[in-house]
Amino acid sequence: MVVKNKSRQTFFMMTHFKATHEPFDYPERHNLLNENIELPEPESLYDFEHKNSGRLHIGQLVENLTERWENDKKNNVRRYPGNPIKTKNLSKKEIKIKNISKIC
Repeated sequence: MVVKNKSRQTFFMMTHFKATHEPFDYPERHNLLNENIELPEPESLYDFEHKNSGRLHIGQLVENLTERWENDKKNNVRRYPGNPIKTKNLSKKEIKIKNISKIC
C-alpha cells in the first residue's frame, strides 16, 4: 500500500473481526502492551443494560468473558494468556474495568 503525502497526514490502520467469537485471545507477548497507558473511557462503558445502547438485542456482553477467564485453568487447558483473572470481592464496575483492561 502506498500512502501519498505521508509526511503531512496522520495514518491509522485497524484490523478487527465484525463478529468476534472464541477464542478471544492475544499473543502472550502482548500481556503488558498497554500497562502504562491511560485509555479514555467512553461514557457508555458502565452501561450494563443493552437497552441503553440503542441495540434491539442483548448481544454479547464483555462480562461474559469474565467467567471464561476465571475458569481458564480448569482441566489444564490454557486458552487465554494472563489467566486466570481474579474477581473475588470486586464490584460489577471493577470487574468490567478488569475485563476492558485485558482486551484493550
